[in-house]
Amino acid sequence: MEILAHPSIGGLNARLLVEKGLALEIEREEDGSFRREEISKSLRLALVSEEGEKLRMRAREAATIFGDQKLHHDHYIGGFVEYLKNGFANQK
Repeated sequence: MEILAHPSIGGLNARLLVEKGLALEIEREEDGSFRREEISKSLRLALVSEEGEKLRMRAREAATIFGDQKLHHDHYIGGFVEYLKNGFANQK
């Protein structure tokens, strides 16, 4: 749990989302704080502007995958349960 509580974990996840085209990075001040103008600019870009359409499209695609409960249950959870049932038995 200490690893997950480390402050850098959130930054790594946010950077990954930016790299994958699912998020924008808001410019920070030298002290790491945000200015309301930069937050407003990023929100307009992501939610309203024509330039943000690609970001919105990728976010919709990701939401379809992450929100697909059947996919998660049947594929990931189901596969994990099968591994727990059969995987350990095969390794003994």
